[in-house]
Amino acid sequence: SRDGSWEVLAGLASRDPRVRYTLGRIHLERSLSSLGSGRVQWTEMKDRARASSKRALDYLAIPPADWPFGDLDRPLAEVYRARAADDSEGVKRLCREGRERFGTGVGTEDYWLLEASVLSGAERQAALSTALQRRPHYGFAYFMRAAERQAQSDVAGAIADYDACIALVPKMGAAHNNRGLALCGRAELARARAAFDEAILVDPGLAAAWANRADVHRLL
Repeated sequence: SRDGSWEVLAGLASRDPRVRYTLGRIHLERSLSSLGSGRVQWTEMKDRARASSKRALDYLAIPPADWPFGDLDRPLAEVYRARAADDSEGVKRLCREGRERFGTGVGTEDYWLLEASVLSGAERQAALSTALQRRPHYGFAYFMRAAERQAQSDVAGAIADYDACIALVPKMGAAHNNRGLALCGRAELARARAAFDEAILVDPGLAAAWANRADVHRLL
């Protein structure tokens, strides 16, 4: 089961730096997806994001001497640690240094995505679009760009990006939830309810999806 897999990984993390790094990245993405979910003003969503960041930082606290990473992954791990610690200026500096060092090679798209996570507006969208140029099948980058487009009232663009994200990462509850909110903005309530249903199916603990579906039920 998925829960069983998490238990195995958590058990390995204490003695395998690669597993710690992988779990740290997963929890950081969970934090960023919570912050990008609809109704982020909710205390529950903020708490979820903070808890995920804390776990990410714990997992990424790997002594440099124990890092088994290559030249690209070692500085990238530092960016993940800075982001988990909410060090925005550190993220920007490390991402710039990484891009200057590694150019446009495979893996450098993460420097663009991580810097985008501490930017906003047109700068954020531009950085995410560059990440997607480097790696066209980057589901999480589509999610982040969709959330930014949604915040800028580009509903059609947001839905297109959520669709692309879901095609690549079908079990991402936050993407289904946000897609439902975007559909509500176009008064497509039946489709929105279906999106919230899917969000709850793949992520039953996503409180925003339950509340959003209840709101739609009152309107239908």
